[in-house]
Amino acid sequence: MISKIETFRLLIICLSITIGGCEQKIKDQNDKQIVIKKSDSENKKIKKNLISIPLKYKDHVCGTDEDGNNVQGHITVEGENGIGILIDNKGHETEIVFEILNRKKIIATDIEGFKYKLKMD
Repeated sequence: MISKIETFRLLIICLSITIGGCEQKIKDQNDKQIVIKKSDSENKKIKKNLISIPLKYKDHVCGTDEDGNNVQGHITVEGENGIGILIDNKGHETEIVFEILNRKKIIATDIEGFKYKLKMD
């Protein structure tokens, strides 16, 4: 009687290991295929982003405010956005936040809501 129970337990343990091992291999193969597909498309996107957008840098800008007055200043770019300080013709400093539209054009807004059209030098 004891030998039948031990044999039965041993049989169940062996079957569960075998079945579990087969299922794991199938899951691993599917996961690998998904990872390969993701990495090809993501690598291209990551490379494009790294080439086109530096992480953080400073630059000089000039442009006009809403009234057409000339302004110039310095900005700190982080990705496609950033902050900076503009100086108008009278010497007044204004803090701004901005968004880069393309390689040279920037649209900025100060704390009072005035908009500025700027170009990177």
